[in-house]
This record gives sequence, C-alpha cells and structure tokens, in this order.
Amino acid sequence: MDEERKRRNRRKKWKDWLGSWLMILPALCFLLVFTIYPMLNIVRLSFFKGNALKPLKQFVGLDNYRQLFFVKTDFLTALKNTGYYTMMVVVILLTLALLFALWMRADRKINEVSQVLIFTPHLIASISCAFIWTWLYNKNAYGLFNTVLGWSHPAPELAQQLLHGDELCHRRECLEIHWL
Repeated sequence: MDEERKRRNRRKKWKDWLGSWLMILPALCFLLVFTIYPMLNIVRLSFFKGNALKPLKQFVGLDNYRQLFFVKTDFLTALKNTGYYTMMVVVILLTLALLFALWMRADRKINEVSQVLIFTPHLIASISCAFIWTWLYNKNAYGLFNTVLGWSHPAPELAQQLLHGDELCHRRECLEIHWL
C-alpha cells in the first residue's frame, strides 16, 4: 500500500513537472529564437569582416575590436556620451521622483494643481514633445530661444554657439528627457 502511494506521488510530480515545462515552452522558444540566438550570432559575426549583403565574410579575429577601441575614436566618444547621458538622467530623475513623491504625500490643495503640471508631459506623445523642442531650438528667427537671445542683442555667432554648440549638447538632451 505504501509503495503504491509513493508511485502515485512520483507520477503526479512527474506530470506536474512536465505540465509546467510544457506551459513555459512557448515563451522559452520565443526567448531563444528572438533574443538568445541573435545575441550569440552578433558575437560570432563580430569576428568577421563584411556586411549583411555580402554572404561570404572574411574572418579577422579580434581586429574589429582593435579598430573599435584603439583606431576609431567615435565609439569611445559615443560610449562616453551614452554613459554621461544615462547617469545624468537616472540620477536626476530618481532624485526628482523621490522628492516629488515626498511632496505629494501631504494633503494640500496645491498638490492637485502640481500633479496636473507634473504628470501632463507624460501624457503627451513623444512626437509632440520632439516638435516642441525643435521649435524651441530652431535656428531661424522664429525659434523661441533665438528670439529671447535676440532681445539681448548678442553676436549671431554667440547665439548659435549657445543654442547649437557641442559643449551644451548633453545638457540640452538631459533637459529635454527630464521634461518628458
């Protein structure tokens, strides 16, 4: 009798285990086909010279990585810019989010207005935001920032450098993403 119960328990556990794996099998297949395989294939292809249109590729080993890190400086610049942008966005957004969350805990009338003002940009489509920032930074006379700078009569070269120079590019991007 005891042996029969153990056999039934083992059979039930086996069925439960098999049923669980059958239920997650489609998700695993999707993950393997669309995530794991492409990642491994990209790593494999990084050791070859060629492009997607040329089926025969030449094996170059680590030469692509040598070119990437030591010959061409664009990648390291892009990596540095991405790191800066990510750190600024994450640190500032998390800090602001925590401060706003603490501020919103109090039950005040101004919180209703501030909630609307704070959360409205998140409801606007990103494309609309891009159009707004394009208008603000427009180099022509009708760009808002150029108009405001025109009132103080700076040299045109200075205005263009202030609005469109590389030195302030990262700060402008962080401002735009924080506004979103």
